[in-house]
Amino acid sequence: MRKLIEREIFRDVLMNSRLFEDILVWLQVREQQQKKQLVRAGGRKFNLQYHTTVQSYPFFTRLVKTILKCVHLQFAQPDNRVVDQGDENDGRIFFIHSGEFSVDQLDYMNPKVRTKATKIRKLQEGDIFGELSPLYNSNRTATVRAINFAQYGMIERETAEEILTDNPFFGMLLKRRAKQVYNDAVQMFLRNVLKRVDYLSKAPDDMIMDLAYKFKSSTMEKGTLLFND
Repeated sequence: MRKLIEREIFRDVLMNSRLFEDILVWLQVREQQQKKQLVRAGGRKFNLQYHTTVQSYPFFTRLVKTILKCVHLQFAQPDNRVVDQGDENDGRIFFIHSGEFSVDQLDYMNPKVRTKATKIRKLQEGDIFGELSPLYNSNRTATVRAINFAQYGMIERETAEEILTDNPFFGMLLKRRAKQVYNDAVQMFLRNVLKRVDYLSKAPDDMIMDLAYKFKSSTMEKGTLLFND
């Protein structure tokens, strides 16, 4: 009974999360553009009525049911780490139920602060994190730790992969959102470096981001031989 109540509360948090709010706005804009195109093509006018909630999109209702069916609710104490920067990709995605988390990142590109993590953002109820690993098959790009007592939902790799496979539209929306949200110094540096390569200068942003998240950091001593042909 307790788990059922917790899942219902978590469902409300999920449906009202900033992620779903962002996606709803994007879907409404897309829907408006499509209907305007139909008006122009058909040469007639009709009432443009839009979905007003995420729940009104059938595929989102199915998506939430899948998440709720497989989510594991977890508790975190202050300073507990949920993920560590550089960890191997375990494919898990996390949804914050309550409390606050700090996202900390080591800047491997800057020798002066290479061993000191910098707080790059704060997460709270309704936020999602960890989605980059299954999206781009990358290692963890930052450390996420609890600021205070917190509760979060976690879905395992199998569920995350199933969701992204069965709902490619959702994966596309997550990637679109990632371009706006994940603009820390390390990622921006890597994207800019890639765009300076001649044959990548006109590559789409999705390809650039995919390549950027494939990079793995490595520290070497001066004079280390990198390649020998």
